[in-house]
Order: sequence, then structure tokens, then C-alpha cells
Amino acid sequence: MPVALPYPGRMTRPASITIAMVLVWIGAILIILNAIGVVTLAFGFRDPAIQQAVEDTLVNNGLDKNAENYFNFALWTAAAIMLISGVVRIILAIFLGRGYNWARIVITIFVVIGFIASLSEIFSGGWNILAGLIGCLIEVIILGLLWNARASVWFRDSRMARHAD
Repeated sequence: MPVALPYPGRMTRPASITIAMVLVWIGAILIILNAIGVVTLAFGFRDPAIQQAVEDTLVNNGLDKNAENYFNFALWTAAAIMLISGVVRIILAIFLGRGYNWARIVITIFVVIGFIASLSEIFSGGWNILAGLIGCLIEVIILGLLWNARASVWFRDSRMARHAD
């Protein structure tokens, strides 16, 4: 169902854009939830028993026991990147819904990166194969929704309406 926009004489937003927005929001929320999971994991490494077990494992495998610090730093960095990425995606989805073509282009870049990440999951085996296939499918669907003919016309008309105001 098309959504009417608040600008007079402006074409209603195509359902494909609304669906793409919802998919981007869902993806953003999942990324933020994953970031929370990584933070939880990082806090788990503060437990002295876990720290000792990790240290022992590192030493038994010929690694420096200080490598744990790098791993912990990597976890916090990954969580921060994931959190920022999720928030940026939410902001982009809002601008996408308002008809800003630059948001469509930036989301497309995120989708391509997501597609590549999903491909890497496919090659890691196990249940990741299914998750990777689903991720690839969703990314392709988002691209189709964002770049179909009706969506392109709507973005063009949205830009023209903004410049006419």
C-alpha cells in the first residue's frame, strides 16, 4: 500500500521502498543486538576464571598470554563498529523513506558489503551456510526493491519536489 507523503503534488512512496525500509530497519536492529552480544562476550572475559582459562589456552598453543588483550580490544572494536553501523542504517532508512537518493546509494553500498559478508558465511560451513544464503537473498531483494523503475521515478520526483519548494 503506497504511503502518501506530506508534500503537495508529490507521488506516493512505492511499496517497494517501504518494504526496503523495513528490511533495512530489521537488519539494523539485528546488528545492534549482535553488538550487544559481543559486548556481553567481552564482559565475560573479565571473569578471572575465564581469563585464566584463555591465558592457559594461549600459552599451551604457543602464543603470548598477552594476546588476550588484543582479542579483548578486537571484541570492543567490533562491538563499536556494529553499533555505529546499526545506528547509521536506521538514519539512512529514515532518509530513504523521505526520498533522498543519496540514502539509496549509501544503503546500496552497505547492502553490497552485507552481501560479501554473507558470501563469506556460506564458505565457513555448518549452519553459517544457511545464514549466509538467507543474508545474500535478503540483500538481493533490498537491491531489487530500491532500484526498480517505480522507485527510481519516485526518487527523481522527490528530488524535484524538494527543489521546487
